[in-house]
Amino acid sequence: MVVFIDIDDTLLDFTECANSAIEMGCKQFGVPFDDTLLNTFHPINLDLWHKLERGEVTKDKLFDTRFQIVFDVLGIKADGIAFENAFRENFHETAILIEGARDLLEYLHSKYKVYVASNASMHQQTNRMKKAELDGYIDGYFVSEEIGFPKPQKEFFDACFKALPDVKPQDVVMIGDSLSADIKGAREYGLKTIWYNHRNEPTADVKCDYIVSRLSQVKNIL
Repeated sequence: MVVFIDIDDTLLDFTECANSAIEMGCKQFGVPFDDTLLNTFHPINLDLWHKLERGEVTKDKLFDTRFQIVFDVLGIKADGIAFENAFRENFHETAILIEGARDLLEYLHSKYKVYVASNASMHQQTNRMKKAELDGYIDGYFVSEEIGFPKPQKEFFDACFKALPDVKPQDVVMIGDSLSADIKGAREYGLKTIWYNHRNEPTADVKCDYIVSRLSQVKNIL
């Protein structure tokens, strides 16, 4: 058995990391930092990432427009691209763990080969995993920036298995929080799937092999 695992909102808390990076950016640019800004950013950001997964926007387009959209909605006069650059520099240094992440990786690494499968950049994710002291449990990184295609696209998984020629999809389990990015693509490719449903979303129509609400529950499956 081989394990593929997502990083953001599976091992590292994207919301808390992003909030920290935004707060630092606000101090740099003199932009008011408050819940309104955060509550505007997160749904816009999520919508853009879903569009990326569907091939409707490029990552460059996402980065060029993300904060400008937020600022336009809120009527904030600030340079969205400059703020984006600062945000990513700040986010690069964030490493706030999801509860149970270290314990789960230690357990998984003791039994299986463990590979990251992420839609972020290689340098960013390896740096954050090192800062979180989780990199020692990872056997390799598959990231969309290097591959050229994001999860859930077939080409992302093609590249993963090209790098692991002796591994078959049915011998891999994908663990992640996103139904669209992590679970859908992996399941369609033939991987087993464990959905980390920490937001307690409705599960009636969800197609995956297992659902957990806490990372510690994965140890009861693998």
